[in-house]
Amino acid sequence: MPISYSSRYLGLTLSLLLLGIGLLLGIVFQPTTLQSQPLVIPLDAQRYLVGKLYTPKTTTAPYPVMLLCHGVKSTKEMMAPLGIELARHGIAALAFDSGGFGESYDRSYSEVQNLADAKAVVAFLRTQKGRFNPNRIGIAGHSMGGTTALTLALEDKHLRATVVLGMRGQVSTVVPPNLLLAIGLYEQFHPLAGMREMLQTATDREVGEFRLSGDFTKSTARMLVVSPTADHLIEPFDPLLIQQTVAWAERALDVPTSNLALLVPGLVLGHFLTFVAGLATSGYLVKEFLAGQRWHRFLPWGIFAIALTFLGLGVRGWLSSLWASNLILFCYFLLLLSNYVRLTPNKFPSALRLVFLYSALFLVSYALIAVGGTAGELITHPLPASS
Repeated sequence: MPISYSSRYLGLTLSLLLLGIGLLLGIVFQPTTLQSQPLVIPLDAQRYLVGKLYTPKTTTAPYPVMLLCHGVKSTKEMMAPLGIELARHGIAALAFDSGGFGESYDRSYSEVQNLADAKAVVAFLRTQKGRFNPNRIGIAGHSMGGTTALTLALEDKHLRATVVLGMRGQVSTVVPPNLLLAIGLYEQFHPLAGMREMLQTATDREVGEFRLSGDFTKSTARMLVVSPTADHLIEPFDPLLIQQTVAWAERALDVPTSNLALLVPGLVLGHFLTFVAGLATSGYLVKEFLAGQRWHRFLPWGIFAIALTFLGLGVRGWLSSLWASNLILFCYFLLLLSNYVRLTPNKFPSALRLVFLYSALFLVSYALIAVGGTAGELITHPLPASS
């Protein structure tokens, strides 16, 4: 039976629709009330730390500022959602790559050196009195970065806020200053029961989730917040944890509450749809219009030239390093996909459906395992409302 015109182009139509939705979300949720820029902090003649600074346009310097520390096998980009939302709410944020990660100097893993790097960044912030208020500095970290943030806040009594995402550690009723513990219900490495014990040590009494204990003006405020939808990996992207972290920083750093709706969830979804639908659309275009043409052999070289253009724009500073790296990564996957489609054009639609099927099965299995492992917690400690 011959394939109808509508059936033949159904996949292309759907991928174009998703691409359009992704681009639209990216435009609608693009933050306009902040600016971001790379920042290099030299440690000595051979070593330097690279960060990304987010500053608000709605207020003037010197800004209150939060230092953001990333997790293991990660980079400063993992803390970008929190940096964006803090800046939208009037608080500057500096996410940086610890030594041995991302764009910073190379070294082996060391918690001692992680702490030394964070100390160097805080010292830098305090020297920039025209840009940052040295009396209104806080620190937040996820996973490995949570350990760094907590350890530094235990030593540095002049910090005003401490936020620990998905990590346990030693605390007391006095230090660290203004401590927020934030965790996902499906946290794999630091169970929620352990976080409750940590909170009890920090308050010297039993306190439920989302219950404030202590006093911000005395730097003794403490609270535990739990997201019912996050695990360890996605804690820095979880809307509830971001919202609670921003609200905590506002109170600890004495910033007027703005009550802005988050933009990051829509922005992240837009970028994801644009990336995935862009690849699918390109695959269908190659299949339908390019694979049969004589000049299809030049397609890989064209993609390679585009990637080099993005690289050049990033090196010259005309395109942000994050955008340049993402676009180069897109070109890499597009090159692999276009070669596959050119060689086996008739297999592309079925292969694409298979990828989505296995992805869906993986997500369902992951969710079932997470829910099953947390069933006892949900029964014995139902989560209260966050408000």
